[in-house]
Amino acid sequence: MADEAILDQLRQVFDLCDEERCGYITSDKLRQLGREHFAGSEQVSQLGRFKQMRSSSQFQ
Repeated sequence: MADEAILDQLRQVFDLCDEERCGYITSDKLRQLGREHFAGSEQVSQLGRFKQMRSSSQFQ
């Protein structure tokens, strides 16, 4: 039950970040959002490891 709630929250965040409504967020966009909202965070610098696009289907 808690996992479903977390996935629902992730879907909502993903939908907000997917401004073009294409169903994907590029790693560049993910890093940009991270810098805007969590500047200086260690987790943001680690986002550079992602080289592929993130898909909304990953939250289903």
